[in-house]
Amino acid sequence: AKMWVGNLDLSGVHQILMNLLNLLTDEDAKQTLELATLCHKRTEGNVFFLLTFVAMLKEEGLLEFNLGLFQWRWDIAKVESRTAASANVVDLMKKKLSNLPNHIHQVLTVAACLGSSFDRSLLELVWNLEIKVSCAARDKFLCLGYFGSRNASLKSIPKRKTKLQMDQKLDEILVFATEEGLLEARPRTSQYQWVHDKVQEAVFALVGIQKLRRLKYRVGSILLEQLETGDADVAIFVIVNLFNEGFDLRDEGSSFLEIVDRVRLAELNLQATRKAVALSAFTSASKYAKKGIHLLPENSWSEHYDMALELNSYAAESQGSLRN
Repeated sequence: AKMWVGNLDLSGVHQILMNLLNLLTDEDAKQTLELATLCHKRTEGNVFFLLTFVAMLKEEGLLEFNLGLFQWRWDIAKVESRTAASANVVDLMKKKLSNLPNHIHQVLTVAACLGSSFDRSLLELVWNLEIKVSCAARDKFLCLGYFGSRNASLKSIPKRKTKLQMDQKLDEILVFATEEGLLEARPRTSQYQWVHDKVQEAVFALVGIQKLRRLKYRVGSILLEQLETGDADVAIFVIVNLFNEGFDLRDEGSSFLEIVDRVRLAELNLQATRKAVALSAFTSASKYAKKGIHLLPENSWSEHYDMALELNSYAAESQGSLRN
């Protein structure tokens, strides 16, 4: 079961802060009010943002436990000046993520491409192929210490050992991300989900638009090419979303359409539309149908009649269902 918690007012933030710092007296309340006010201003009372912000203060030494006094201490002026650039939680998370080792951020970026939740097997499939794109990329990855040896060459590592080490490292990264409060593992499954959509957003924010477009296309291509037909159908929404988002992120003058054939992408959107209609997910069906229609060339009614007819029919059906 889920329980939704709205944004807290200043009083709620103040109470949580006092509980976190184990402060109980009226005098403590007076001392923490200024800090609580700043925390409320920076986080707008969002509980997740608040906990992230307080954790960041501790990590950066702005909130310290004084063993001599046996209490938490802070300098409100330093806290205010050092966090002035952190206008929102995305900025906070970007700062936290930018301090992570490069290979961990790369794994998280691929995971973010798979959606708000993802299966470990899909992440493993994409990641294992992603790091094998070129010898140069592999060597760079090894130099980051992924396999623990800066002088290692991928050719010098037995294939079975390489696979085992890659799997172990992937699990270590997922455990680390979970312990750091970035991901949640769903009990008794191989599923993970982002603890908040702002964490996923922050991961994307550290990647340039064009790099992100290329990555989404690459991840979509890997899933489409590597998954069996049945598995690809299960993951069709993830695959189509990746291609569509890559398309939407393109520059107007880019060569993106030379990479992804519009008609093939329209076919994938039609496949997603069919599945969405079967699930009675008419909002998604309408979105995919409209995207498919947009992707079809001007001569679609003569060159791709069946597809144009099916997409337009589904678009009309979905819109009609949404109005009822």
